[in-house]
Amino acid sequence: MLRGLKKSQTPLTHIDARAQLLDLLREQYAPEPDAMLMICPYGIGDIYLACGLVSHVLKARHRRTLSVLCGSRQTFIPPTFNKSYRATSIPEWVDIRLLKEAGPLPENFLYAHFQNQEVVNLIGYKGVTLLDAYRALLNLPLDIAFQHPQLISAQDRHHVQHFFEEHQLDPKKTVVLAPEAVSVGEFDIKLWQTLAASLREKGLNILLNSEKYRQAISHDASVAALGLERVPAVAEVIHSFVALRSGLCDLLSGVDCRQIILYPDVAWHGGTMFEATSLKAMGLSKTAHEIVVKDSASAIKQILKVL
Repeated sequence: MLRGLKKSQTPLTHIDARAQLLDLLREQYAPEPDAMLMICPYGIGDIYLACGLVSHVLKARHRRTLSVLCGSRQTFIPPTFNKSYRATSIPEWVDIRLLKEAGPLPENFLYAHFQNQEVVNLIGYKGVTLLDAYRALLNLPLDIAFQHPQLISAQDRHHVQHFFEEHQLDPKKTVVLAPEAVSVGEFDIKLWQTLAASLREKGLNILLNSEKYRQAISHDASVAALGLERVPAVAEVIHSFVALRSGLCDLLSGVDCRQIILYPDVAWHGGTMFEATSLKAMGLSKTAHEIVVKDSASAIKQILKVL
């Protein structure tokens, strides 16, 4: 039995357990009568896209306050959209399966991920993007505006400045590589090794946003040590940010930086990954350089041309 749920003399049905879980979550995280609790148990991009649209949901449902349950690395994201948004990591005792079950949630709850496979299958089909799917999930018009947050604080900039001074690196001659992703297969390590060598030949420093690949690609420092919340401030001051398409790209989409995004040439739901998740197609960025990687050699040539 979930911690905090009421004891019963008879076994709880799924419906009873779900109802008790919702009551407990409301009592602990959104007790105010005009509050809403949004639950987003998935990745960086998911919480970013949901938070950029949720203000419209609050207005439509006449809710004044928002609490968010999300992954522990992502709790910094909701307050950047609105300082009043409260974010907490999802407790271990919460059974997400109960929340994903079919059936409407009360008006003061929002499960910010897809339960309808028909909607998922449309992502990438004839111009339908991932952001469009989130609009549909939240019952919003497809032309509703997305609100970028104020991600970077003065404290973030101070930490990043100290990082570059400590490592004696000129940020304007530094490129960060981000080779990791959760929702898509990663490229062969040789692509990143070859790219790093080519960038060094151009007199650029290489930093990794990955401890996993640090030794294999670059022995220089890793900005991952700064924490995810500092990465936007890093991107703002460096020469370029080159990343495999991931939620990190969504996070940086509103930052004034040179971002080069590499998309695997693969099918994704109703289309290709590029058709489904292009930042430009979603209207999240006008300046991102987007490259569909058909082979490593041509991709590296395109990256170097941008640089």
